[in-house]
Amino acid sequence: MKKCYTFIMCLVSISFYFVTNNCCSAEKQNLVDVNNFVAISIDEPAEKVYCRTVPFLSVLPEKRTGTKRIITPQSETIPVNIKAKTVYLLGMINDGWDQGVAFWPEHPELVMDRQDQLYVGVKIGDVIIRYADGSSDSVPLIMGQTAWFHNWWSEFTEPFNSRPELLEQWNKHSKLREDRSKILPETRNQRYFLAIKPQAKMIESLIVQDNPMVRGRPLVAGITVSTNSLVGSCVAFANEKIDSDDIASAIVSNDMGDWSADINAMADILYTSDKQLPISPPLLQMPKDINAASITFSGGQYAKMLSNIWVANLTQIAKYKFDPNTGFFGESQVGCPSYSLSITHNLQLILY
Repeated sequence: MKKCYTFIMCLVSISFYFVTNNCCSAEKQNLVDVNNFVAISIDEPAEKVYCRTVPFLSVLPEKRTGTKRIITPQSETIPVNIKAKTVYLLGMINDGWDQGVAFWPEHPELVMDRQDQLYVGVKIGDVIIRYADGSSDSVPLIMGQTAWFHNWWSEFTEPFNSRPELLEQWNKHSKLREDRSKILPETRNQRYFLAIKPQAKMIESLIVQDNPMVRGRPLVAGITVSTNSLVGSCVAFANEKIDSDDIASAIVSNDMGDWSADINAMADILYTSDKQLPISPPLLQMPKDINAASITFSGGQYAKMLSNIWVANLTQIAKYKFDPNTGFFGESQVGCPSYSLSITHNLQLILY
């Protein structure tokens, strides 16, 4: 992904931006009767759950008492042994590391390849569909496309509250389906699903491959397939009413195409890029009630932004962070629930 993001946005936890009130809404429309959905039996004690209108068998990883998964440090192999029209994968989160960046005490600022950073376009692993004839298809797990956040996509409300048109764009570019009723930690395994159309041949297994260069581990918490066959390790779902939009495949396993345009469009929604910066931002003046040196940089667009950063930072220190009566200096603005809000406050001063 060829984009250049401003340094300040690289440091801000993407949690401040990653939310919507109704992303991929679970409204039940265009319900159709379905009798060919089958769950692959994987974990114990799994229960029947729904993501939107699609049924699955699933249990949280920490509550498993038994599993058919073959687990290694960097992969999980799940036996499937069925021929499917569509494969529905439940979970699709980066389990164990569900935030965009580590908090300040941990920042290795001079390290270019950081395992803690998650943002649109980062690959957290692959789902490999292995067929009985020995061939395979590989589906990349890309943040924003085939995987996404849980906790940090639940707490905040911007930019979609103030700009609802961005929500429509976001849904257009994502491959996932989301159930907004499953935002609590105990339902993180039920929040998203990905619908894949595999090749028309017997699937032996699914391999969930982890990217060791990124913290966390991809979670596939359940597998449901649409099929005309039924084997002993499967559980049939009869007489289900499923939204026709949920039934449709989001990707074709052996013909996925180029996702770069979708990735860039989603990044434009959440991040500030060079092309979005004001060409000539107005210069801020140091407040008269603050006794501090004024510094003005010369050199165009970025010089003006640096000048405004100086004013904004000193203003925040003087008015919100430093108490002259006690000598106490706050790391973040007093009353600020997240350091990202503090930085965003500065960013608004700079740009607007």
